[in-house]
Amino acid sequence: MATQAPPTRPLSSRRSTASGKGLSLDLSSLPPLTQPTPPSNTLLLTNLDDLAIFRPDNLQTIRDLIAQTAAIHSWAPLKSFRRIIVSFYDEDAAIAVRQIWNGEAILGNDEPLRMRWVEAYFPFTSPSWELEVYYHGDWLEVLGSGVVKQDIFIDAGKPDKLGWAFGIGLDRIAMLLFQIPDIRLFWSRDERFLGQFRGVSDDLASLRRFVSFSKYPACPKDVSFWLSGVSPAGGGGHPFHENDFMELVRDVAGDRVEDVRVVDDFTHPKTGRRSMCYRVNYRSLERTLTNEETNALHGEVKKRLVERLGVEIR
Repeated sequence: MATQAPPTRPLSSRRSTASGKGLSLDLSSLPPLTQPTPPSNTLLLTNLDDLAIFRPDNLQTIRDLIAQTAAIHSWAPLKSFRRIIVSFYDEDAAIAVRQIWNGEAILGNDEPLRMRWVEAYFPFTSPSWELEVYYHGDWLEVLGSGVVKQDIFIDAGKPDKLGWAFGIGLDRIAMLLFQIPDIRLFWSRDERFLGQFRGVSDDLASLRRFVSFSKYPACPKDVSFWLSGVSPAGGGGHPFHENDFMELVRDVAGDRVEDVRVVDDFTHPKTGRRSMCYRVNYRSLERTLTNEETNALHGEVKKRLVERLGVEIR
């Protein structure tokens, strides 16, 4: 990530109008930095009093104006602004811009955008967060992010570096747009699925919606265990994270697992021991799984739970 260096003089935005003249944004006077490293990646707009520039339908116009008028410097051949810093004449104007964005519908015209950041766990970042959006009565994760653990930079021979990592869940967004109920369908070679999306238009108003087809029956199995923090079983000492459990199940069963969910979280009132119960729903996209097959898979899951996470199976 580039560090913002102080500009030699502020860049003022030219006021836009909503009366047919369109937006006007003069970036030709953007000064080069006095130091070639690091490059500036911040666009500074000062004393802005026209809020129409922040309407979502004006964003492409802003991009075009940047491409046309921003100076290209030898140290930064790409016209890329990672941040936009805006100062307003008054607090009310800043609040109005926030209200514009909070009320913008991006997942459908029937629901304004609601989002939240929640703390999360990922193996290579700490601290970590997930961005969730509220859609049809439920919070959906669409992005994971965090500060890259310093050990990774040390192992890579870059101990003086810092960094962020993030990933956008494009598959989850596609599931919303096309109303696809099962993420594993993206990996399927089933013609009943693939044939539905050939020649799909990029016009969001005419997107094809997924048409369900028959599935093979599911075979749910429960696993209950005491956590290693309060149990001497297994390896012990390794803190339990749900992501580790999910990864373990996927390693064992692959795409034969439809979903995994918590069905019970119990703490013993006297001993303080904490017990978790998960339901693993086995289902193949290609054929019916036998009870013997799912029993074998589930047995391997239990075995690795003890070996890797140090839990005590109940």
